[in-house]
Amino acid sequence: MAVDDLKYQCGCGSRHVSQGAVVIAWIKIAISSIGYAGCCFLFGWYNIVPLLIAFAICGMVIYGNKQEKSWMYLPFLILESSE
Repeated sequence: MAVDDLKYQCGCGSRHVSQGAVVIAWIKIAISSIGYAGCCFLFGWYNIVPLLIAFAICGMVIYGNKQEKSWMYLPFLILESSE
């Protein structure tokens, strides 16, 4: 990817969009883990399925960024666009 091209930058031009997606994935994992703890203590196990899906999808973004596999961003983009 063209790292220096401005159309692939986010955060006021300070990061590449793939790095921005990884940061958002880590934030989503942190928020989902708080929700996971709340679901386990308050509502029971049946509400944790969407949280586990979110963990898996965010993990795919982090792993895909390390392995440079762009198709691993697709589930994350679909998840974020549906919310």
